[in-house]
Amino acid sequence: MRTEDIPETEGQGLYLLSFIQSAGEVSPVFERKAKNLLEEHGLKNVEEEGYYDMDDILTAFDDVVDEVGENTMRQGGEQMGVDAPLPPEVDSPHAALEFADVIYKEAHRFAESVGEDDTLAYTYEKRGSQSAHVGITDTYPYPEVMGEGAFPGFVKNVLGENTRVQMTETDPNANERRAWTLEW
Repeated sequence: MRTEDIPETEGQGLYLLSFIQSAGEVSPVFERKAKNLLEEHGLKNVEEEGYYDMDDILTAFDDVVDEVGENTMRQGGEQMGVDAPLPPEVDSPHAALEFADVIYKEAHRFAESVGEDDTLAYTYEKRGSQSAHVGITDTYPYPEVMGEGAFPGFVKNVLGENTRVQMTETDPNANERRAWTLEW
């Protein structure tokens, strides 16, 4: 789904800054390239609490995938998950994964015409004490690899960035575009 399906949507600057930071951890060259691509799409002087046009964000992120690569975008998604503000009661990987869709909704300002059900981006099912089935829906507007990176990031947000997380692609449920088995 792209923003023509969710008009007048804006994304929070916190996650753009996380993405830029992550690209810099991969390589200063990638950071510069990612920042330049964001700026080319009007995303200059990004502020953590600011909100920015989703058309600009999505076009810039598509360009990053094309010009910098999927690994940089996946790593950026992971850093966004690590940096997502979680309330104190979200204190386990399962709680963080269950909270992922709330994080998505809080990171965006949606047009008044967008209903609560229209914004479901992430899915989650507990499978074991240290495993889950996770996925992205058709309404997830970002590059798929960003969502793929976000899930390990949510786990690391709670357990620490050195936590080993393994993802294996699996068959998606009816409401999912892509899905993975996540283990930590």
